[in-house]
Amino acid sequence: MSSIAPTERSGMCPGWLCPPRESDPVEDNASPDSDERHHAAKDNRNRMAWHLLTLGIPLLIQTFSMFFEGLIRREKTELSLRVRFKSPNHSLKQIASLMKLHLFNEIADTALNKAEENKAVQLMNRLINDIEKAKASDNLSDVESYREKLNPIICLLEKCRKLSITRKDFDGENWKALDLIDFELAKEHFEHLHNLFNSFWFLKLGVRTSMKLRFNVDYHEALVAESLSLSLAYIEGLDGKTIEIPVLDQKSRKYQLVPHKIRETRLGDALPCYVLESENNQLPPWFIVRGTQYYTGASADGKEYRTGGLESILADALDHECITRNIINKSLVHRPIVKQDNTYVQRESLSDIFQQWHDKGKKAILCGHSLGGTLVNALAVEFYGDVKTAYAFSAAGVSLETATRWDQLKKEQEGLDGHPKLVNFDYEGDIIPAGGRRLIGMHLAIEPLAQLVSNRIYVCHVRSHLNHDFQIQKVDTVKENRKWARLFCEQLRIITGRCFRLLIALFNGNYLPDWWKNRKIYREYAAFHRLIRLSTQ
Repeated sequence: MSSIAPTERSGMCPGWLCPPRESDPVEDNASPDSDERHHAAKDNRNRMAWHLLTLGIPLLIQTFSMFFEGLIRREKTELSLRVRFKSPNHSLKQIASLMKLHLFNEIADTALNKAEENKAVQLMNRLINDIEKAKASDNLSDVESYREKLNPIICLLEKCRKLSITRKDFDGENWKALDLIDFELAKEHFEHLHNLFNSFWFLKLGVRTSMKLRFNVDYHEALVAESLSLSLAYIEGLDGKTIEIPVLDQKSRKYQLVPHKIRETRLGDALPCYVLESENNQLPPWFIVRGTQYYTGASADGKEYRTGGLESILADALDHECITRNIINKSLVHRPIVKQDNTYVQRESLSDIFQQWHDKGKKAILCGHSLGGTLVNALAVEFYGDVKTAYAFSAAGVSLETATRWDQLKKEQEGLDGHPKLVNFDYEGDIIPAGGRRLIGMHLAIEPLAQLVSNRIYVCHVRSHLNHDFQIQKVDTVKENRKWARLFCEQLRIITGRCFRLLIALFNGNYLPDWWKNRKIYREYAAFHRLIRLSTQ
């Protein structure tokens, strides 16, 4: 791995966008000046004729390309790091370990990717063997229990045999089976990270050391945060379960798999979040926020198959003031009621959760992807003193109000904290970070060194990038916030949101979330809670 200087992009347009040029012989008695003027006039006539013949389409393409480039490319500063995991010097065992790392969050055009399909078959075979063993011991209760787990997996595999099936065609049972499969894959992934972090050859790659020296960011912790944000955050039915996460032991300087109990809570009305805590009080808790969930299919009784799916889409476009403020205002004071073991229990509010950590002297690690990353940015400002580090991936910017508050907090804490409080990872090619009014915290632009399976914007947005060969460079947030493309994107979001809100109000006002309908009330309650929290701290 080596540091490199950022390359300058050429300002010339591609050859297929430029009009054809004709070359005429130069007369022997022509002066150099008259020759240049002659060719300039000839070139201008050719260009005008070409634009008339093509109706100006090449110009439109060129202009749009420049505009789109301004959206998906970040303004960068300082030197970058180039990280390559694959090497001909690695053994077959090491290469196999790296392949497992690269297969995480594999994007496929089919309903199940290869890793999910293999895990489904593995679980099916395991359950069939368990049923046979239970039958041999005449344990009928276990037989029925295993069959209840087996049938949804078989149905899922049968449905996914059709190539035309997508996840939008899944019903409730299909989603439950997929959640079980993805949770097993997530557990295996963290076990694999634990083995990699402790292997000497992976340590010799120097990724963690280089990231620490250049950006003061813990690469291993960031990789865990990205894995949680892109895997665990989108799985349901995890309340009360346990997952092991690799944690660095300060004494031995080795990573250990530490069990963390998962507790589910809500932001806004129904946006799922997960709290991960271990029995070791010295370890920081994790607060994971889910991003936008596009699979909003509903059953016959109108219940969503994916919790908070519609609300997450509304949160992106509905609120014209900012994406996060009204959601967080309600979450600060609202204690959600959730179903647990066929009973309904009342969860703590957001203020209750962070106050408990504050009383115990704990500082949390926040992480989220997409909409979840934007919420993480806002939460890092809201609970600045109770946050160890916040990691956001492919997140849009925040409102001017949140950005102003962030600037004030940075001045108050200047020199007291050595590491960055808020770290954003933005993928080059992803249009989402171009939205929002302002970028806050440290922003690092990631660009893959190898061609991915697809360059589609959606794939750029949902793929994990810290486990692939990549180039990473610090973003100049001052220049980025001044780009007119950012203001254009935010205005476009506001106009779209207003039209969207008008259509909902006209045709079905029930879709409007409570945090929007009663936003003025929640704003007053939240302001009161902030005053109480500041006075007690």
